Amino acid sequence: MPTFPTSDLPVPESWAEFEAVVADVIKRKWNDPYVTRNGRQGQAQNGVDIYGEPEHLDGGYAGVQCKNKTEVDIGIVEDEVEKARDFEPELEEFIFACAAPSDAPLQQEVRELSNKLTDDGLFNLRILFWDDLSLELSEDRELLSKHYPQFIEENDSLDSIKKRILESDVDDWTYDDTEGRYTYEPDVNLRIERDDYEDHSDFHEDWAKFGCHLGRKFTVTIFYNSSPVEKEYIVSVDEYRSDIPLPDAETSTITPYQYQLGKILNIASGYNYNDYLRRAGVTVQH
Repeated sequence: MPTFPTSDLPVPESWAEFEAVVADVIKRKWNDPYVTRNGRQGQAQNGVDIYGEPEHLDGGYAGVQCKNKTEVDIGIVEDEVEKARDFEPELEEFIFACAAPSDAPLQQEVRELSNKLTDDGLFNLRILFWDDLSLELSEDRELLSKHYPQFIEENDSLDSIKKRILESDVDDWTYDDTEGRYTYEPDVNLRIERDDYEDHSDFHEDWAKFGCHLGRKFTVTIFYNSSPVEKEYIVSVDEYRSDIPLPDAETSTITPYQYQLGKILNIASGYNYNDYLRRAGVTVQH
């Protein structure tokens, strides 16, 4: 069985490798085959390493700054934002991609800075952490094979585990609230574990807001025996009444596998999972 969680891949050692990973992930997210790396090292780049025309901007330009650093703060982001102001043609979106792990306080500072920028008529600002980038890689066999070929065998096993979860009967799963653990009774080696509550963070996207309550973002880890197989982002909504796998940001959709995972996570909630999906505007891909 797999011995490595592909959603937590090792950070590239060089800036060039990191930039190549980001460029491929961005090409996938933007659905733009003409994503371009801006110049070469040593040339003035106005804070932009990668640029293109994302599908969601309808012809507008977006840029990405890549920082292969595991420690970043808002000051570093602000420095790159200042440079990106001079990029031509003007950007509608600017992404700061870094090798640091997800950081909720920094995410909030970036959101606040983005609001100021848009109020001034400038671009939207986003941040991508290594958690986000590695998760994108783990979900795309072609990209995983290109950048991390040594983990393809493990990913094949991941596919078989996901298939078992997708085809499982939800009634065959049991939940231990004290441990935050879901166990598959036909094969108790297969289980799903929730992050500790202390590791949950506020989630500000509108679809996850119910009344005055923000969503809460966390991860679940799928294990087989003692080996972590995969991590998935989950958003709990309406004061933890329902857990919804993180949908695609552009289409507000989840895959059939994510839908099945959500059904399992909601077995003990007592609330209607499908109704919460409807109210959140999240649909299942076909």
